Amino acid sequence: MNSTLGFQRVYVVYSASDPSSLENFKSIAVLLDIDARYIEQTSIERANTLQRQHAYLANPVEIAELDTHARIYAHMARHDIQSALIIQSSVDMELDIKLRMASALGDIPDPYDMLFVGRHYAEPTEPQVQEMMTFLRQTNSSDPSAQMQRVWAK
Repeated sequence: MNSTLGFQRVYVVYSASDPSSLENFKSIAVLLDIDARYIEQTSIERANTLQRQHAYLANPVEIAELDTHARIYAHMARHDIQSALIIQSSVDMELDIKLRMASALGDIPDPYDMLFVGRHYAEPTEPQVQEMMTFLRQTNSSDPSAQMQRVWAK
């Protein structure tokens, strides 16, 4: 298994309000030779502003997560990154993560657009997930972040 755990890029989302989880993750990443790009999570304050400006129905925590992921997806599109693993800095990283990822990825049929690891509420049969997958495939906006956020609008 390579330093990006079988993906082209590893993104680690961290909260500015929890610097210890970021430092812990960075230490583990060095120990396990994991090459990651660190992305600050959209703040709840910013999510509240987005919610008011656009009348989003989602709560601020969900908006913050979606906005953070939208920025990551936009970065991937700009840099032609075809696959990425997005994880939280607070994740409980196992020392055998490379073996676990190699085993897990070997069981997944190609091709796939998205893989949610540990997201029990993101079953592909749920209407919201199907809606999101359709929405993510649309490319009619020059601002991917704004385009993705519209899914939360009334």
